[in-house]
Amino acid sequence: MVARLRLAFAPSSTALAKLVVQGWGTHIATASLQDAGTGHQRVRVAGNLLWPTQLLPPHHPVRLEVTVSGFLDWRVRRVITVTTPASPQVVADRVRVNVGKRPTARFSSAVAQVRFAATDHVKTADGHHVAIGPVVEVPNQQGSITVQVRARAWETWGSDQTLHWASVPWLTATAVQVTKGHANLSTAPIDVTFSAPVRRSGLAQWSMAPTVAGHWHQVTDRTWQFQPTSHGWAPDTTLVLHLPEGKHGLVARDGAQLARASQTLTVQLPEGTTLRLQQWLAELGYLPVRWTSAAGAHTSPGWDSVYQPPTGQFTWRYPAVPTALKSLWNPRYWTAMTQAAVIAFQHQQ
Repeated sequence: MVARLRLAFAPSSTALAKLVVQGWGTHIATASLQDAGTGHQRVRVAGNLLWPTQLLPPHHPVRLEVTVSGFLDWRVRRVITVTTPASPQVVADRVRVNVGKRPTARFSSAVAQVRFAATDHVKTADGHHVAIGPVVEVPNQQGSITVQVRARAWETWGSDQTLHWASVPWLTATAVQVTKGHANLSTAPIDVTFSAPVRRSGLAQWSMAPTVAGHWHQVTDRTWQFQPTSHGWAPDTTLVLHLPEGKHGLVARDGAQLARASQTLTVQLPEGTTLRLQQWLAELGYLPVRWTSAAGAHTSPGWDSVYQPPTGQFTWRYPAVPTALKSLWNPRYWTAMTQAAVIAFQHQQ
């Protein structure tokens, strides 16, 4: 029994069309296309794929005519109208680029070739995403690239499309003392928070002065916390934190390196209470008053009492205190009497 000769067309991801032929001894006898713009032209046949011999515009209908000859010179002729693929379009003309990556354009459909307007260089592509720029080495860079693309190598080029790219910003950091829930600010932890999730912290290279016993631990992917384990820092201390820079220092997940302005951070600790200062000055004899702690009042050997003064009572050292002198005394405020006592202490010490 002789198989019946059959001919059909199927879409192709590269050629103009694909032929599906069935039957004994079949071969393509003739193949041509008719274009309203260029008229008739031959079609190149490679295997079962049909290729135009001249460039065709994108998204353009053409008429394909194919004749297949088979057993006993039986022939089948088919005519079909095929529309060439539309020119791919940039989906987003502004893209953000990670450090160490290349600016990449995403197109509405697969791209076969890209031509760069600046150099006329043609690059072969295969897919919706096409890298169209050099590797970005540092943060906070930007540029524009104009290209023409086509979905098939046998199509004419599409119109100019411009991609604007910007690399990720520099990694920045802030340092603050966590005061909420910590009455003793001398041992309250220090939080260092970064502007983006961190890939490499380089924690071993961090340094802080003045140094106190304590440890760092990671709170989130962008926050680290230092918790003092000793008496902590003195009141009104300026903490200076140095963070490692460069490719081998702190690096964000997006490749951004630490900004120069964030390589040195400072945290100013609050002053102690004036009340505790007055208690100490009175105990040391620099004030005309005595201070006696209340029965059972606890006085910490560390800096705790600076922020949480113990309870007690001030009494005048002398039986008859002039009214003018009394007017200068207020245990909770800095007065001329407090200033004189501090100056005397500094002079002797």
